[in-house]
Amino acid sequence: MKKSLFTVFLTLLILVNSIIFASAAEIYDIKTDLPDLTVVIGAESGTFSSIDKEKVKASLEGNDLAVSDIDFESKVIEWVVIVDTSQSVKSIFDSEKKAIAALYDSMSENDKMSLYTFDTSFKQVLKGNEKPEDAKAKINALTCPGLDTIFYDTIIKVTDVVEKSDSDFCVPVLFSDGVDTISKKSLSDAEKSLKENGTPISGFYPESLDAKKADSFNKLLKMSGGKAESFKIDNISSKLESLVPKTEEAITIRLTNTGSITANDAADLTIDLGDGNEIKKNISVPDWAPVTQPEETSAQPETTSVPDVTESTTSAQPVVQEEKSKLPIFVICALIILAVVVIVAVFIRKKKNPGTDDTDHTDDINENIKDKTDSGNTGDKNKKVKPDKEKIDKPGFSKIKRVSKPKIEKGKEQTTFYILDEKQKKDMRQYEKATQEKKTRKKEIQFEKEKFKKEKAEARKAAAAEAKAAKEEAKKEKALKAGKTVKKEEAMFSFTSSESKKK
Repeated sequence: MKKSLFTVFLTLLILVNSIIFASAAEIYDIKTDLPDLTVVIGAESGTFSSIDKEKVKASLEGNDLAVSDIDFESKVIEWVVIVDTSQSVKSIFDSEKKAIAALYDSMSENDKMSLYTFDTSFKQVLKGNEKPEDAKAKINALTCPGLDTIFYDTIIKVTDVVEKSDSDFCVPVLFSDGVDTISKKSLSDAEKSLKENGTPISGFYPESLDAKKADSFNKLLKMSGGKAESFKIDNISSKLESLVPKTEEAITIRLTNTGSITANDAADLTIDLGDGNEIKKNISVPDWAPVTQPEETSAQPETTSVPDVTESTTSAQPVVQEEKSKLPIFVICALIILAVVVIVAVFIRKKKNPGTDDTDHTDDINENIKDKTDSGNTGDKNKKVKPDKEKIDKPGFSKIKRVSKPKIEKGKEQTTFYILDEKQKKDMRQYEKATQEKKTRKKEIQFEKEKFKKEKAEARKAAAAEAKAAKEEAKKEKALKAGKTVKKEEAMFSFTSSESKKK
């Protein structure tokens, strides 16, 4: 009987100890960057003093995780306080400032506070590195003039701030009524951001807030693992103190996943610190699969037989030399391409100039020209005859060697020699025809221009003549009218004079 009672007592003692330990140690923060997971576990002082890395086990959705490192460094708490500065929270705004100032005073030396405000824009007030008096002054100077709120945009920005924080513990606190008016992002975007981040956000709203709006606010923050409740000045300090991790020490465990994972917003993460008690947490994970590396060629097994030393050295030497003489593949390819280009260029050049002979007949032609020059101009025997430089015809024609005798004296015909094959003759005829057509067309255009100029000049002359004739006609009419007026006046004068004589 005593033995059974002792067994029961021992079992109860073990259960109580396990419950106390399980409640003392908890997962506070998780950063997921598959295949790596960084987990921060907090507990009371002395809990982690006897942890053995070899005994720590972890799993994600049943897949074992490898424990790569355990860090026992001291941890820093960062308060991320977000304050709604729109007029809709004006009734509790002063009380919120007092609560934030009291929270700042209660922080330890290692802790810090970053403060943000939002209405129509999202602004940072405190960065966490200010002096206490400067920080308190900025908190007391807060006002709430805003007419609209970007609540959903703020939720997304807060999750980004928490994600980028380099502190060990990040405690976000949101003072707002949860009402959005002008956000660019939607409610679904805010919900997605909260699920992916995984850090609980605690919210406080005015007591006078409508029940439906308060419920919507609470449901939204629950997706992060937090909650929203009414703001009361008499118990806000205790509410904020409850958000502080109940720990005097913490450890960071770095885990590595090796198996495939299916996307899940509530994947089970289980960690056993080596005492048989499991610490569990639901986290959000994306689809992930390990990258398969190509299999390396297995090395040939070494033979057990030991060959003669002289044979091995002589046989190994050529192999080493062969390896040293090998060129990179891209160099070999470049040399092959260069050779092909040279061959093609030579082939094209020969094709353009078929039947050409490498023998240069310039000397023979020069001799011929010299003989003719000497026979035609015996008085200028010392004058040197120089052939013209090699000329190349217009693009599209073959290369032609032209050697001409210089002009000796006036009245003598200049002799010109051409070395042409059939294709060059054809090209020359085509070129002469094209040149002749070009000259003819140029003459036609010049003729049209001159004809147009003549017609224009004749038109101007005709217009000038018409204008002159019209001017002369106008003068004549004016003179005629003036003559008629004079005659009329003379007649009137003669009439009046005759009448006076009669009287």
